[in-house]
Amino acid sequence: MADLAALRNVAARLDWTPDGGSAAPALQRERRRLEAAVRQRVLRTPAVAIREAEPFITADLLEQLGQTDLLELTDVDGQLYAVVVAGGRPRLEHVGPTQQAIQSLAYALFALRREGSGRGTHRLDLAEIGLRLEESLLGEAVRLLRSGPVVVVPTGRLQAVPWGLMPSLRERATAVVPSASAWLRARRVTRPTKPRVVLVGGPRLAAGAAEIRHLAAQYPDAVVLAEGGAVAEQVMAAMDGAWLVHMAAHGTFWADSPLFWA
Repeated sequence: MADLAALRNVAARLDWTPDGGSAAPALQRERRRLEAAVRQRVLRTPAVAIREAEPFITADLLEQLGQTDLLELTDVDGQLYAVVVAGGRPRLEHVGPTQQAIQSLAYALFALRREGSGRGTHRLDLAEIGLRLEESLLGEAVRLLRSGPVVVVPTGRLQAVPWGLMPSLRERATAVVPSASAWLRARRVTRPTKPRVVLVGGPRLAAGAAEIRHLAAQYPDAVVLAEGGAVAEQVMAAMDGAWLVHMAAHGTFWADSPLFWA
């Protein structure tokens, strides 16, 4: 934890150091040293024994889903497939080329950023963009979904999908999870006894402060960490045991060290 905290501090100082500043070379060396220390600690961390991991049992998943449908996307040799579990029955559907889905996602994100910033004189048709996004990512698999809630498991390259933009998901309660196993484990976790809410606002966000203020008005007893108070240690401590955590933040991967992000 100490090395990670120091690494975040150095990364933040580099962000605010002008190119060519006298402190930049020393900070870069310190960042590389801390990255190496964190990597070595991770490599020495013992793995979880197989016997300690809960086995994944399909019958348990079907029981927990109940009236909720599961939609899991997977990429096989450049082709996107969807596994849909609805009404206790799993089915596999071929969606289409993965690259087409990625291009549709890139355009949808561009459109949302453009509309959100208010730039440009021509208004984009977000309904049409959402429909094209749905056709590229879900295809005919969307017809297998029932009318209730949906749990979505995207591939790694489709983590940023604005699912609510799709017409078939717009009015549904949609949960996005990293895996069916993770969702199943979360369902088994005991709910917190107190409905503590944590609102986190990251730095340098155009609308982050307004977003947090809006939510704080709805949750007046919430723990609010923003405007310099959202440091990693405080955020992690506040999240522990919280009923709801909302984070308004951006993450950027470092090109020269993709396992780290700032």
